[in-house]
Amino acid sequence: MAFTGESFGIITAAVAAGALSVAHGATLAHALAPFILVGAEGVSSPSLLQARVAKMLAAVGVTQPLVLQPAHVVALTGHPDVVNRVLVAIGDVYDVSDVELHKTYAANQANVYVRTGARESFGLFMRNFPDIAVQELKEPTRFMAHAARMAPIREAFARMMDSEGIRFRDAHTPLICNHANRIVHQAADVRDAVLSIIDCVMESRWTADNCEHVGGNVVLELGQGGKSVQLLVDNGITLPAIAYAGGQDDTDALVAAATLLQEVGGVTARDTDGRAHLQDGDLAVLRRMFGVPARYPVVRDFMLREFTRMIAAFQVTSPSSLSPSLRRFLEIYQHTSAARDDLDLAGGELALQVQAKKSVVGDSHTLGRVTTEIKILKPDGSVTDRCSAGRWTPEALVFHFSCLDDAPVLDLIRRARRMAEHHEEVAALYEKFTSTLSFDASADAAGPGAAGVMSPQAVATLQILHQLALLILLRAERPAIFLSHDYYFAGGDVLGWCVALCAAGALDTEDAVTLYADHLRGAIMVDATPNAGRNDVLGRLRDAAAPLVSAAGVPVTAAKDIASATRGLFELPLAEQRPCSLRLNGDVQIVCLGADPGEGTFDTAPYGSAVTVVLTAEQIAQRSHSASLEALEHGCVSSLTGDNQRVLHFARGRKILSSTVFSYIKLGERVLGFGKGGSESMTMFVTAEDHHAA
Repeated sequence: MAFTGESFGIITAAVAAGALSVAHGATLAHALAPFILVGAEGVSSPSLLQARVAKMLAAVGVTQPLVLQPAHVVALTGHPDVVNRVLVAIGDVYDVSDVELHKTYAANQANVYVRTGARESFGLFMRNFPDIAVQELKEPTRFMAHAARMAPIREAFARMMDSEGIRFRDAHTPLICNHANRIVHQAADVRDAVLSIIDCVMESRWTADNCEHVGGNVVLELGQGGKSVQLLVDNGITLPAIAYAGGQDDTDALVAAATLLQEVGGVTARDTDGRAHLQDGDLAVLRRMFGVPARYPVVRDFMLREFTRMIAAFQVTSPSSLSPSLRRFLEIYQHTSAARDDLDLAGGELALQVQAKKSVVGDSHTLGRVTTEIKILKPDGSVTDRCSAGRWTPEALVFHFSCLDDAPVLDLIRRARRMAEHHEEVAALYEKFTSTLSFDASADAAGPGAAGVMSPQAVATLQILHQLALLILLRAERPAIFLSHDYYFAGGDVLGWCVALCAAGALDTEDAVTLYADHLRGAIMVDATPNAGRNDVLGRLRDAAAPLVSAAGVPVTAAKDIASATRGLFELPLAEQRPCSLRLNGDVQIVCLGADPGEGTFDTAPYGSAVTVVLTAEQIAQRSHSASLEALEHGCVSSLTGDNQRVLHFARGRKILSSTVFSYIKLGERVLGFGKGGSESMTMFVTAEDHHAA
């Protein structure tokens, strides 16, 4: 999709993109270092090359060394807003000959050149910013590429290009610039990108961001060291990044991955003419979808991401349009992925069906527990059943909200701005409360003054909106989580309950803010003279679109039950310190949005629970930031099969769990539908599948 490179790497990228011949690229690479060194420190040897370079530099007025003292390369790391303030302060205090920006490595790191004679004072200056880490990256050097003071060298180097007949062509593949937020292909722009090595700041953060958005599905670093992979990781890029230096194992892995993706693409794009069964070779492709990542760890994350994205694209956006054979292909992959810990993947086993069933009969040790039954296709074509009682299978999902006591107001403002910049629905949410919050969510910078005059109501508003914004982003970026399981909303305290009311659609956001603001002002819910405004808010409660979990731990959806639960919560002494009970009759996966409640917060006895904490928008949008969230999403995508969706829809209507419904469906049966009501309300229509025909 594109080529790019850091510093000298942009020359290689220009050659790879077809904008430069190999010979001309080699000429530039050979000449660039001598131009920078001679320009920086003068002629240091009697070589003909240095003499020739000195003559060309003199033609543009460079007759004295541009770098009088070696410069330290220093990394400044901290919160992005603080790093930006430090760079502004440096510009106000220091001349560029003393301290000069060299590279914006990432949003939270900038690298600067510091003249040796100014290093001590610079260290003292940085004590004014205790939140910024200062680190020496290399020994002092006079080789100062990407420095504005080297602009005359750029002019001389450009003249050398012309005199040597070096010509640039339009690139056949886009080139991601290293000095600006641009993706180019025209000859003049590529030439500018190469010349910018000399005197322009290296904008690594923009390079990484454009790698993310150019449309590829993997970033391949060609060369030694793996530094570019680290740079991409430090910039939070979500694409898998692989370092490739020509080794045989890595070559085999990349070829195997590319070949497999081509084969899978052929299966998913094939016109099956309505055939219900897989074609010859499709099962072999499915086995390779698990075998290649297992054999080659270097491509494991890449392949898993591609297959997960493919499944989500089909099953989330267009499940009804799938042909029978393609649906079967996808579902075998999903079942096998869900049951991978119970299968011999290396031996070629595939799962044709997976059912998580609740035990509805038995003794106290087994009653209500979930057992997973798997129908397995062996390599020889035989089909067998397997039962697993020990694997974690959540039966319900709970989104939990609570007070953000440890979140500084300025951090909430910064996060609000970043989320509003990237999602219109989040921007619209904050826009409703601009006057209350006394700041503009779309503004470029946050001043400390604005936060300093914020009222408790404004701070509470920020906390409510922050958690709702995270929920909006989670729905948009990872929709499979909301489609695969029964889910509920819960609040760990008064603030969390107000957020949950909005999330469940039981109350408008403005009313939730009013409700919590009244609570902060010390209003009492029930007394001799009830607060009319608060009662008005409670009167506007409506039935929830998704169940809320009351303080008693049971689901409620009707407006009158929600109002009763709300009044009861506000009446409780020390309401904000009570444990969160979840009585949902099954094992619970809890997703905490915005705050980490800590150990012992949830009571799900006698059932189990697992907790995934999502604190930032980056953890949602950037898939390398939260292993727990990745595992949750992968499990949800694996559950998006036709049978599971039909059972889930029916179970929600009956207010029971899918695992209970599956208890009455035999392994080997496929659900066709359910009775609509009356005497047929518990009727299930199933058909036996011919698993031997896959």
